[in-house]
Amino acid sequence: MTGFDWRSNRVTVGGVGLLALLIYAYSLPPDVHYGGDCGEMACGAYCLGVGHPTGYPLYQMLGKLATLLVPVGSISWRIGLVSAAGGALAVMLLTWLVTLATRDRVAGLCAGLVILFDNTFFSQAVICEVYGLSMAFLALLLLALTRFGATRDRRWVNVAGLAVGLGGVHHISILFNAPACFLYLLLIAWRRDDIWAGIREAFGVLGRLAMWAVAVLPIYVYLPIRSALQPAMNWGETHTLDGFIAHISGRMYATTLLNVSPGDAARFAYNHTYLVLHDQQWGAVLGVVGLLVCLRRRTAVGVLLAGVFASNIYFAAHYRVGDRANYALPAHVAAALLCGFAAAWLGELAGRARGGLLTHRRVAALVATVVLLLPMLPGPPSYVPPLRRCIDYSFMRHNLRCAQETDAVLAEVPTNGVLNSALDELTNAFWYRQLVQGLRRDVTLLQFTHIDRPDEKQKAVGWIRYYLATNRVFLAWFDPFLLEHFDLIAHDATVEPRPKGSLPPNPLGLAPVAKTWELPGCQSWRLGGSRVDGPVKLPGATVQETVVGLRARMVAKLQAQLVSQGVEAGDEEAVVLIIHRDLEDYLAGRRAAPPSALNDSTTTVNWSWSLRWPLRCEPRAGADTTGLSTVLALPVWMPDVAGGGDYQVRLGVVPRNPARVRDNAQDPRLLRTQTQPVGWVRLYWR
Repeated sequence: MTGFDWRSNRVTVGGVGLLALLIYAYSLPPDVHYGGDCGEMACGAYCLGVGHPTGYPLYQMLGKLATLLVPVGSISWRIGLVSAAGGALAVMLLTWLVTLATRDRVAGLCAGLVILFDNTFFSQAVICEVYGLSMAFLALLLLALTRFGATRDRRWVNVAGLAVGLGGVHHISILFNAPACFLYLLLIAWRRDDIWAGIREAFGVLGRLAMWAVAVLPIYVYLPIRSALQPAMNWGETHTLDGFIAHISGRMYATTLLNVSPGDAARFAYNHTYLVLHDQQWGAVLGVVGLLVCLRRRTAVGVLLAGVFASNIYFAAHYRVGDRANYALPAHVAAALLCGFAAAWLGELAGRARGGLLTHRRVAALVATVVLLLPMLPGPPSYVPPLRRCIDYSFMRHNLRCAQETDAVLAEVPTNGVLNSALDELTNAFWYRQLVQGLRRDVTLLQFTHIDRPDEKQKAVGWIRYYLATNRVFLAWFDPFLLEHFDLIAHDATVEPRPKGSLPPNPLGLAPVAKTWELPGCQSWRLGGSRVDGPVKLPGATVQETVVGLRARMVAKLQAQLVSQGVEAGDEEAVVLIIHRDLEDYLAGRRAAPPSALNDSTTTVNWSWSLRWPLRCEPRAGADTTGLSTVLALPVWMPDVAGGGDYQVRLGVVPRNPARVRDNAQDPRLLRTQTQPVGWVRLYWR
């Protein structure tokens, strides 16, 4: 094809693609993991099944192929290679796009490195999820369209059509880019002397693109064929016409689409736009310059990328699902491309330097060095460089939390027991253990979704009562409404419902403090507590208290600062106690962004409820407490995620206003200056 120009760019383009593949493959988790729908995708690929809408037939087939061709690693790791390869291919194609458009390899490398170390993009390329491959098809579409605009070689239109078709079969969200693509075709076909001829040409190109897209749609036949054969994972009834249409159109999710208030939509759009800045930092800032440069010098390309950014931000803002940040990934791609175009413009400016020590070569070399180091440069205050963020939050190589929790839960369920999970990520992991690895197939798995709806709550209670007549039932995820219907026993990794009134009461508390630190300026204070033995019944606990106590052991998503107003120490202040496992690291800023932001950019702090455990901070005998409050039963805030082990305790003084307490708790620097370590407490869960 005209403008293919692979040979002269193969080192640059191929090199950055290979680098991305090695990094992503190295970062893959070794076992089933949290993040996306890992367990489900792995199960579906392993048995060539049908996943949740829209089915993802291409990912299932490629995942199965990976399990057959790759001789090492777990099944989930091998299937994760499909995501890694998709992400690496996207990085390579985006690098190639900018390199060809600008004839500047440094600019191409800049775009490739910015998206390679974009935290949201990185996080989806290192798990069993569909978005890495989806971005590869989007990158191919943008490359083909821009090359057609530059060369008018219609074979690029064929490639664009194949990209749309394959991308649509894989994940229908690629169609959200249609308005931007059509506007691009109109702009490059525009003729002042004959407007209608330009419009006809644009529609002709669009028709050719659609023809090639339709040519690969028969891949969808996979769904009814596999559904009719009843594989181990068979979501929906895609072997029927209505079921097939409902599945590929995502009909079941229609209630969550465009069902957002204007205020929420504006907030979500802001959060997703901010996430691009947070992930790319100086790259995103440079992208704004790139947009201005493109709109002036490459108007059609600028409109195309701005349209991709805006349309996907709009969709993500109006789609009320937990992982909607992934639907904004095309906006991250567009921002990285604009950064590459800005880098090329800066290179041109550097080439015009004349005289003195700063010759044009030296200036060009300096500019090239800076733009290539963008992922490693520190951003504004409190911003962690993109490369470090990827290492801290997206590096999954040693992440076994999901696998360990899954095994702990299954180990507690007796033979022929029943296990209920209302959390998709845990349920998917249980499926993986049973279907892929053949473990604990005697356990009956129950899953209830949309548990906030009254009909689903009634359904869940009914099923639990049905099984309780003949089996022991265990909950891998606790829902507060169950307190109204059952007595609950807290085990190490599960909660067991029993009929109301069938268990004697038993207190809930903390273990004795393992060691204490003196509080500077008040060395005579100490910590005390009580021990949890069990199983523990929680009949007297409120719903909020039980949520903390039981959710603490369920999912390791976030270890956040949780602060409660305590005993008054004056008119404007209150003494509070904070418990956190790795508080020093958190306060130092190394955990400033919660992992849950990978799947939902609108989540910043995962607040829990106050739990008044009998943990005491009191003066030693004979201590001079003049001017100090004697705290006998201080309210305690535990992290929403807690397991057995040692936790650091800090005592401090913060404003009494509860709203201000919450606001201040989100500022690690303020907490660091207002609290002091006073000891460690060991939690026992029996």
